[in-house]
Amino acid sequence: MTPLCTPSCFFLSIAFMFYQLYTNTILILHSLPLLHRVEEQEPPICVYGNQTVADAFKLLWENHNTCAVAVVHQHTNKIMGNVRKTDVYHLLKNDEILRNRTVLTVEEFIHMESQARMEPAVTNRENETMKQIMEHMVETNSSFSFLVNEKEQVTGLVTLRDIIMQFAPPCVDSSIGGGGFFEMALEQSGCSVKNGTIVPNSRNTN
Repeated sequence: MTPLCTPSCFFLSIAFMFYQLYTNTILILHSLPLLHRVEEQEPPICVYGNQTVADAFKLLWENHNTCAVAVVHQHTNKIMGNVRKTDVYHLLKNDEILRNRTVLTVEEFIHMESQARMEPAVTNRENETMKQIMEHMVETNSSFSFLVNEKEQVTGLVTLRDIIMQFAPPCVDSSIGGGGFFEMALEQSGCSVKNGTIVPNSRNTN
């Protein structure tokens, strides 16, 4: 007859399960490219350097869910900088920029000496890991990072929200999964969610 599991045995098994989950989480952070984890990342929106400041802010207005537009060279598509939603402050502060918004180019705008708060675009290579991108965003105090290829051309935009969503735990309803990061950690640990509870898969039980 199979002995019943004691409370201490039960809690030890749960503790071990979470230890496995934690261990695999660290491995995922160190090894997996972010592009493999963020399946619904925000598409990049770009403006050419020779377009006007008005064009850039119009794109931000039309794409209200985006936090910034990448400024790229009109011939090479190489990233030159960015214009963020918060940069509208410069239009309100500087009457000359506001008046010339339809003739002042974006390249001129991001390189104006008076723009003390204009910061260079935060970028990461598209094949970097989630851990590397998270660390870079923390170091630069940025809420987003443009993903670029080996030619410094923009291929994606990852925001803080995109990353947080990857850590979203599964819903109590087992038919609704959690973030891709959490799902992979569960898969690597040999666990799944049933009725709001993390349980080992049948193949891992005796």
